Amino acid sequence: MLQIQDIVCTLKNREKILERAIAIAHKSEKSLPSGRLRINHNRGVVEYYRITDKNDTRGKYLKKNDIEFIKKLAQKDYFDKQIKCAKKELEEIRKIQKILQGIIEKESSGSDILYKSDCVYSMMREERKKTDRTNSFKQS
Repeated sequence: MLQIQDIVCTLKNREKILERAIAIAHKSEKSLPSGRLRINHNRGVVEYYRITDKNDTRGKYLKKNDIEFIKKLAQKDYFDKQIKCAKKELEEIRKIQKILQGIIEKESSGSDILYKSDCVYSMMREERKKTDRTNSFKQS
């Protein structure tokens, strides 16, 4: 059975992977041309256009012999989408981690993880423990 500690560890590992992927994509993007690629299919022929202005919906036609430039624009589009998705996932992971931190509590040593619901009985005063006959949640 999967424990909360395992989930927390998995989330931290995924967080590191995403942060690294975002950093690499940002760094790689700097060497790519500005603008984005628009691909159009016209009577069975694929046409490529470079769009540099947000208000421009058509773009500048790119010739087939500009294939290396076209590939760079396609790569830039990929990095843009990758960064956007990775940032969204990172945001969700951090929300989940925050929720899990509300469920778990570290011992003063910082090494043992206890679930707050498991600590309720042990945190009760001795007088209360003596009056509790069920001890249904008592940790052994």
